[in-house]
Amino acid sequence: MNSIPTITAFDTLVEDDKKEVRCRRSSVWSKFLVIDRTNFSDGKKRAKCSYCKKATFISIAQYETSNMKKHLEKCKAYKIAKSIEEGAGEKRFKQKVYRDLLPRSIIRHRYSFYWVEHKGNMEIHTYLNNEVRTITRNTAKANCL
Repeated sequence: MNSIPTITAFDTLVEDDKKEVRCRRSSVWSKFLVIDRTNFSDGKKRAKCSYCKKATFISIAQYETSNMKKHLEKCKAYKIAKSIEEGAGEKRFKQKVYRDLLPRSIIRHRYSFYWVEHKGNMEIHTYLNNEVRTITRNTAKANCL
């Protein structure tokens, strides 16, 4: 092959047993480590779970990724890592910073103090972070003065 194949950010080039260059587009591949075929007696590449380091799957083109997806659904180490990753965004929320930023926006945009008690505004803030304790117009007024 004389031409150089292009790779997108989500694709990974691989060579299967027929020496054809193929792309792995599934997001599952980023969670597995591909092990060379020389390490196994049957000569097939394998993919090992990057989280539990136990489960291995044959990693050639004719096998699909459904078994790897099912493994991730059951893998305890993956679930723990995923929950930590998802929880990281929520832990960064600080009520004090929220209480300081909200009055600044009231002053900057010349909103009424009642704006903080508008039902739609409160729903948006609660949706963005369910730990938020919305403030009243009196609290906003006290923080502005």
